[in-house]
Amino acid sequence: MREKLEAHFKNRLITSPVLEVVENPEEPDDRILVLFATMQLSISEGLRTFETFCREWWFRQQAFREGKLDIHVGFSEV
Repeated sequence: MREKLEAHFKNRLITSPVLEVVENPEEPDDRILVLFATMQLSISEGLRTFETFCREWWFRQQAFREGKLDIHVGFSEV
């Protein structure tokens, strides 16, 4: 996953991706694995790049289709 993020975001990662299990507070048995990452991009450029990443790679992955893994990307201009 890290290699795919770096390829699409052209090595703009400013934090290492972190995997975390997130639970739904309304459904105790409802958990999902979430990948968090922060990129050094403007919000508009980051959103465009993330949309491309999703269309070209992420939406085709089994973990996405089964609802087992979600990706959250933050953007920072710093």
